[in-house]
Amino acid sequence: MPLRTIERGMHAAYSAAASLTMALPPERETWPTTLAEVRAVEALCPAFTRVTLHAEMFRTLELTGPDEYFGLFMPPADAPVVTPPDDERDPRSAVAAMDDAVRPQLRWYTIRMLRPEHAEIDVDIVDVGHDGPGARWLRDVRVGDVVGVRVQSALYSAAPAGGHHVLVADETGLPG
Repeated sequence: MPLRTIERGMHAAYSAAASLTMALPPERETWPTTLAEVRAVEALCPAFTRVTLHAEMFRTLELTGPDEYFGLFMPPADAPVVTPPDDERDPRSAVAAMDDAVRPQLRWYTIRMLRPEHAEIDVDIVDVGHDGPGARWLRDVRVGDVVGVRVQSALYSAAPAGGHHVLVADETGLPG
């Protein structure tokens, strides 16, 4: 059975099970991908850095939930950004098939703030305590650098009025 069919089946099964216990946010029909320019890099505290990205697509972006996440395609040093086609629900396999010289690192982050009037999004990235691709990228990123952004969806739906939430996560879950 093709992997794509298995992924769709797993997604359908997860959605069916989750819908019994929680409200699901709307799902995107397409997953737009764009190039974005780094507009600002700001240390928030010793563990977090906020990166502001600009792309015209952000002017019309509608978030599907409060934890809208996106794929950040970080190109290798001295290489252009290469992104997979928009019709791939999960771009991981397309990225894995790319030549090493142009293959970007792909990591998933939560949109911290969307400012459509400025065509910008903010993302907060944990940059200490590990040596993952995002932390390595943050060491060298500069205003004006170009990255790829793949808007995906949201996984969380707000609790009913008067409801309570419990957050259990390490520091990498805090921005979400």
